[in-house]
Amino acid sequence: MYRIWTYNPEGLGKADFWIQSKGEHAGRPLRAPIANCFCVKTDNPLLFARVYSLYKGGFFRYHIIGSVVPFIRIGEVRRVIDIATQEPCKKWEKELRSIAQIDAAVLNYEGMIKTYRQLQEAFCHKVNAQLVF
Repeated sequence: MYRIWTYNPEGLGKADFWIQSKGEHAGRPLRAPIANCFCVKTDNPLLFARVYSLYKGGFFRYHIIGSVVPFIRIGEVRRVIDIATQEPCKKWEKELRSIAQIDAAVLNYEGMIKTYRQLQEAFCHKVNAQLVF
């Protein structure tokens, strides 16, 4: 079970993840909201992984319209997700859990990279503080 609605920065409610609605990457699931996206609230912990697999498989690409600014309608996103989740989730549970674990590892590594870059910047500031022109 899931609920999907259009993102509003001033809106109430917390989403579990977001789906990009405009641009070349329409249909891409996101961990943080952007200006043009849909919000998704779900009780299924593997739905993000399922939407990610649909995006990577190009299942949203057929539904993207617009010649100047490509976009996807919320109804089309619902339709693709509904069709993809009709099959028993048990059949693909192992693969979806693997996708979710890889996503968690990527998020962890991105956090580590951010910390290392901050540390590198701190060392640069320390070294440059010694210089006098």
